[in-house]
Amino acid sequence: MKSSFVFIFTFLAFFPALICQHNYADALYKTTYYYGSQRCGDTQSWSHAACHLQDGNDVGHDLTGGWHDCGDHIKFGHTGPYTATVLLMGYELAPVAHADNYSPANSAPPANGIPDILDEVKIQTDFLLKTISNDTVFYQVGDSTDHASFHDPAWQSVNLPQSEGGNPRNTYSFTQGGANIAGSAASALALMAINYAAFDSTYAANCLAKAIDYYNIGKNFTGAIPSTTDGGPGNEFYAAGNWADNMALAAIHLYRATGTSSYLTEAEGYYNDANFAVADWYPLTTEYVNQLVHYELYVATSNNLYLTQLTNHMNEMYYHPNNCGYMHFADWGSLYYAEDAAFVACLYHKLTGDTTAYNFAKENVDFALGTHGFISTDAPANHSFVMGYNQLGAGYSEHPHDATAFGKEANAWTLYTQESNSPGSVPFDYLLTGALVGGPKSVCSNYDDNINDYQGNETCIYYNSGLVSALAYIHQEEDNLLPVEWLDPLRAIPYGDYIELKWVTSSERNNAEYIVQRSTDARDWQDLITIKGNGSTSSASHYRILDTTPITGISYYRLKQVDMDGLFGYSNIVSVKWENSWSEISVIPNPVTEELRVEFYNPRSDKIVFQVFNTYGELMFRRANVIAEHLEIDVSNWDSGIYIVQMLSNDRTVKNKRFIIAQ
Repeated sequence: MKSSFVFIFTFLAFFPALICQHNYADALYKTTYYYGSQRCGDTQSWSHAACHLQDGNDVGHDLTGGWHDCGDHIKFGHTGPYTATVLLMGYELAPVAHADNYSPANSAPPANGIPDILDEVKIQTDFLLKTISNDTVFYQVGDSTDHASFHDPAWQSVNLPQSEGGNPRNTYSFTQGGANIAGSAASALALMAINYAAFDSTYAANCLAKAIDYYNIGKNFTGAIPSTTDGGPGNEFYAAGNWADNMALAAIHLYRATGTSSYLTEAEGYYNDANFAVADWYPLTTEYVNQLVHYELYVATSNNLYLTQLTNHMNEMYYHPNNCGYMHFADWGSLYYAEDAAFVACLYHKLTGDTTAYNFAKENVDFALGTHGFISTDAPANHSFVMGYNQLGAGYSEHPHDATAFGKEANAWTLYTQESNSPGSVPFDYLLTGALVGGPKSVCSNYDDNINDYQGNETCIYYNSGLVSALAYIHQEEDNLLPVEWLDPLRAIPYGDYIELKWVTSSERNNAEYIVQRSTDARDWQDLITIKGNGSTSSASHYRILDTTPITGISYYRLKQVDMDGLFGYSNIVSVKWENSWSEISVIPNPVTEELRVEFYNPRSDKIVFQVFNTYGELMFRRANVIAEHLEIDVSNWDSGIYIVQMLSNDRTVKNKRFIIAQ
């Protein structure tokens, strides 16, 4: 893989005296690294020892592992899968931006050949593989008893009673509702199946199988789990909103992972369901993922309806106050909303090239990294809300509401009170590198770097997810990582006896060639054909080839893009399911005198056109949009002789068959 860096100075309209240059690669590394601190179980976290090793004992099922969330140690069914989904969609948006700096063990070197973001997300998908058993989904481990503690997670596990979050913790499953939870899990696992196949096809297949299981449970348990403040039985801390958006996103990701068209049909069905969230004024959150559905459905169908919805949403986001450089939607965790909105803006920019959306995304990301004026005494000009990132030199948040970072044992509450009353008086055991804190509690003001301020100084796995994904895209764009700019990424479309591969670039730089590669497992790749690139150009370039010897079943394609200097990189990986080629047309009887029956095989329910010509080339019969695998033609008034029946799919002849009329 290759990367090149061009550092660009950006003038900020809201703070004209400041010239800012961020190190997006470093910020992306740190915000990804943060996830290693939130690991639960025996997963080799860099910030604490193994913890909560009895999770699931109360239900006789191993539920260790996964991510903690929001400064405490509960494992939520809503936020974990949501976070994994956003991170994986961000990886797909800018894969070249995600480096391989370390291995899973303690998020430390050496590199292991897998992008760090996938190493971190795998902690959660490993957990999701465990939390489904037959028709039961164990959606939450731990509850409000955890809030009686602010201790190191390993110490809490074995030294505190269950009433304070110690072993064994309570496990929760749902018996009604739950489609929001099941859909979220299905999305995360289907995306992992797509993106991890290049590294471990067996693991990817396991993720896909479980994704389908979650999705089917969601179909059987329509509705959403309600939210309460204690997250007790049958409830969850986080508001569910609607649930059809979660199921729609799951369906579209399963369509992408399997190539099965029925999933796409179901995704559009959920989109039209009354329980699909369509509030354009509400940003992407754990509660509403309709923006991600709009994006994925537009990519899959090119239906402008979905792009229009996304456009309407972005126009609403621009109206929220951001006069000091960020979108302020809510006072609690304000930067979480801003960075998730930034990620959606990146998706929109990818589709449209709209510079307003890109500038909106970059402003919100840069604000979190410190590009702003005075916010409060604890957040002076250039203060970074990302812990450990200090490119502008004015410091960063240091006293988060996070028990893992505090790291205390028996005397945790005493020390917590002391630190709350006098910030900086009690050293935190761990700098929570890369964590995004909640941010200003009022528009452009009211931020306290205090351990007791959970509204503005809490850290959460889902706070970071939008920031990581937006950072990756901006790093890719600002640091000019790609030798080609993709206007339309690689797509694979199955037809009757071939697979069409096509892609569009908006610009190319020293691009020598593309090598189209195919695989049966997304791991071992075969070169199919080499296509000459366009060298250096700023004009759109359209590419299209046909694989006329496709593989029956699911196969994978990618592009190996090679520069003039021999350096190379890879495109996105696409999967496609292709059935056997069109069977021969059967005509019964032959010769025929009155009614001819035509039989054929239509594995994907394509709309077929049938035409019949006589030997003079005259059109005798035509019928379009035939889906059923048989057709009856009345020939009783036709002259005797030889005729040809022709079958066309997508305006291309796929089969011909002769028959005789003998009157």
